[in-house]
Amino acid sequence: MEPLTLVIIEDEKAHFSLMKRAIDKEFPHASVHHFQEANTCLEQLDSIIPTVIITDYLLPSMNGIEFLEVLSQKDRDIPVIMITGQGDENVAVRAMKLGAIDYLVKSGDFFTLLPTVIEKVVRKNRLEQSLLKSEKRFQDMAENTSDWIWDAMTVVQE
Repeated sequence: MEPLTLVIIEDEKAHFSLMKRAIDKEFPHASVHHFQEANTCLEQLDSIIPTVIITDYLLPSMNGIEFLEVLSQKDRDIPVIMITGQGDENVAVRAMKLGAIDYLVKSGDFFTLLPTVIEKVVRKNRLEQSLLKSEKRFQDMAENTSDWIWDAMTVVQE
């Protein structure tokens, strides 16, 4: 697997430390960027270019749903995992509709599950990107082939 660049938006330092420890154990070469506020993260996204963003739902100044809305408005296609200490189906549904790839509740096994979820999200995103490239190549080939066939038909008719 290619090296990962992860962004974690988490205002509780203890939770960030536990997440980073779990990530470092499974992905020792991952680059992890920590932000306590979503606004600061948004300002630096262009220079970081994350593989995955992990954001808490409850944050100062902008919650996770608002963060997803801003990402969508900026047309940023970055996989996002929403996490929360407060499990709420309505928030989960809204997050998924806004493009979150997964939604995790900070429960007892959350920190051991996180690396597996990150791996699943990265694999899914890379497969989707590969599929898009293949579709583009096929479309380009189909367009060029039809031009070639049209040109060949013109030559035969002359």
